[in-house]
Amino acid sequence: MKKIISLGITVAILVAMALTCPKEKDHFEVISSKFADYAGIAKPLVKLVSDKGVKGVVKVTDCVLFSIGQNRLDDNKLMSVGVFGHVFVF
Repeated sequence: MKKIISLGITVAILVAMALTCPKEKDHFEVISSKFADYAGIAKPLVKLVSDKGVKGVVKVTDCVLFSIGQNRLDDNKLMSVGVFGHVFVF
């Protein structure tokens, strides 16, 4: 009985991860806003420029349960991880 409950919980978590996996645009928005946060007074200008620039630099891979954003210019260095509807930037 415990095995069935454990299996049910595991399947429920995996389904939740698949349904809430952040999309490419979510990664772009979060990374762009992180750049703008460091700009201080020039935040609106930096946000406008970084929105366009991030799309050309970041490659997002959807792995069904989670998604990862990598920097195309820096040997595919990990920039962000998306899971359960949230994007975490490094």
